[in-house]
Amino acid sequence: MKDGWKIHKCSKTLEWRLKGIREHRLCSETNTAYLLDFHNFLFAEGLSIPRVAKYLRLLCKIDSNINKDFKDVHKVLN
Repeated sequence: MKDGWKIHKCSKTLEWRLKGIREHRLCSETNTAYLLDFHNFLFAEGLSIPRVAKYLRLLCKIDSNINKDFKDVHKVLN
């Protein structure tokens, strides 16, 4: 882990965000599986901890604003 990530507590932020997703506090129950799969995909792609935390934060905010499953939103956009 890089020293800068310890200063900004990015790993703790990511842990808190994942816990909130798993407990359905930050997102709907149906989108939980999508977000956790996306989290695993981002780490498999080699993205940094701060970048993954940012993406999850933004997706949780989108989820709370649109109140739809991500699967249904994909259908609307296509």
